[in-house]
Amino acid sequence: MIGIFNYLSTVLGHNEIISNPNDPNVRINFATKIFNEVPTIEVGLSGEKGTLILPGTYEKYFNKLLDEFNLSGKTKATNHLNMNNNSEIEYLKESINNGLPVTIYAGFINSKYFSEHYFVCYGYVDYVLYHKETKERLDKTFLLCHTNVSYGDGLYCDADILKEIQCGIVCYDILYDNEEMIIASDFSDEFINHSTNQGQYFYDEIEEGVTTSSGYVFNTKRLRCSYIEQQYLVLSANRSGAEEAYLEFILDDDIRAIEFDMGLWSGLEGFSLNDIISVEYYDNSYIRHMTYDYQKLNNNKDNLAHYKIIFPKEINRFRIYVKCNTIVQIDRNKGRVVLNNIKLKGNKPHIHNYLYTSIDSKSHRGICNGCGDIVVTRHAILASQSGSRYVNWYVCGYLLDLSKDIAFIIYD
Repeated sequence: MIGIFNYLSTVLGHNEIISNPNDPNVRINFATKIFNEVPTIEVGLSGEKGTLILPGTYEKYFNKLLDEFNLSGKTKATNHLNMNNNSEIEYLKESINNGLPVTIYAGFINSKYFSEHYFVCYGYVDYVLYHKETKERLDKTFLLCHTNVSYGDGLYCDADILKEIQCGIVCYDILYDNEEMIIASDFSDEFINHSTNQGQYFYDEIEEGVTTSSGYVFNTKRLRCSYIEQQYLVLSANRSGAEEAYLEFILDDDIRAIEFDMGLWSGLEGFSLNDIISVEYYDNSYIRHMTYDYQKLNNNKDNLAHYKIIFPKEINRFRIYVKCNTIVQIDRNKGRVVLNNIKLKGNKPHIHNYLYTSIDSKSHRGICNGCGDIVVTRHAILASQSGSRYVNWYVCGYLLDLSKDIAFIIYD
């Protein structure tokens, strides 16, 4: 639990949880708070006793603490116990792909490092194995985890651990204040050749503003990207004279996450292992954030898969990028990636709401009841009050005696 709260603070920027994760005293105080507020059960024989927290209790108190940190509307934990093993693995993979680790809990299992513990899973590796003699295929997944005892960069365990009756996972969801949906048809007026009213993959970058059907406005830059057949938003990077395609979004407001549908136009797009399909965000230059294996994308333009991404910081510029390093030397558009249902997700800018208390005859202190920010400012009066000797400064309630106290004047 402490590890996930630390992740929310350090990676996702929720300093409402841990104000300064780099300060040892702050970390100790936070850990003490968790141990004091989350109930556990003492189990075992005398001399070998340990503590236990049931998964339902973990979920309940994690969400309760979120409420204390004023984050109950932005984050939540959900416990998944005794699910089908494959369902648990898919939940886990989806969460990690989205940028969120998962908590695994294990009861009494045959594992030296993982038995009787909660631990964080933050990565996985898929392997395809073949029996040397029978050639039978075996698909295996290994989970990269951080246990309660540090072992360098972590330990791998077989995902089959989730088959154990006393094992399960806790997944975390990040909720956002604002969402804007952009669908393929929103590009129908701009992403075409206006002289022919047909889609066209231009070889030069084109800048264009777009207004969605809901009225949301944003700017774009595109290369080899078009709205075609009056239905599809497509990037095409594989053709003679072209090896790149991208669709760049330039936004007025910051976002923190996106969701989108994506797939290949067909199974004959000429992709190779060295080609790139990625989502990148802009921070002085473009940074590759997530890459996709073309072999794992749906290869039917009418059957796209859904993807989610959390960016490591608030951003207002990102792009979906395709590069084909091996060009099919034919005069046809290939390397086609289809997009739809692009959802932008972010939070409203925080507006401080200070509660003021008087310090002395000169100043007062304000503490924001939303984020804890502290400010100290001088007392002030309205110009219309300057003729009176005594003025009650309404912000903090201090009674000013203008014959001796000094205050700023605010003109009505």
